[in-house]
Amino acid sequence: MTISFKFYHDSALTQEITAGNPLTATQDTAGLLPVVDKTIYLGSTIIGNKAQVQASPGIAAIEVSVADANGATGAPVTEFKLATSAVGLDSAVAGAALTLAVTINSGVANAVPIYTRRDSALAVAGSYTDLSLVTQTLIETPV
Repeated sequence: MTISFKFYHDSALTQEITAGNPLTATQDTAGLLPVVDKTIYLGSTIIGNKAQVQASPGIAAIEVSVADANGATGAPVTEFKLATSAVGLDSAVAGAALTLAVTINSGVANAVPIYTRRDSALAVAGSYTDLSLVTQTLIETPV
């Protein structure tokens, strides 16, 4: 079954993060680019549904992790922090998963902001697109 909950670049859930519109990690040169903060949103434009972890619906919390499609190239996941607030990025552990709620309701108003921070040590200038955000397998059911 297709799930309507996805990651978006914007709070209105109009710019889905896809292969054609990826989550990018930009680097100019090592030590010159300051940390880069960006807010991503997890949500669904469908009304009246909820997302839960398939393995333990209503019990296990939804977790978001950074995944690297090609660990041999680009930015490593250990350069990224995830938090539920901008202030939380200061104490977040780089590379660690972010724990969200047990249930996320659908609808634009219920989109969950995920604050990301990249602090890079890469020396090669470029825009890296081999990273993505992932969750456990979710199920979507009516509220």
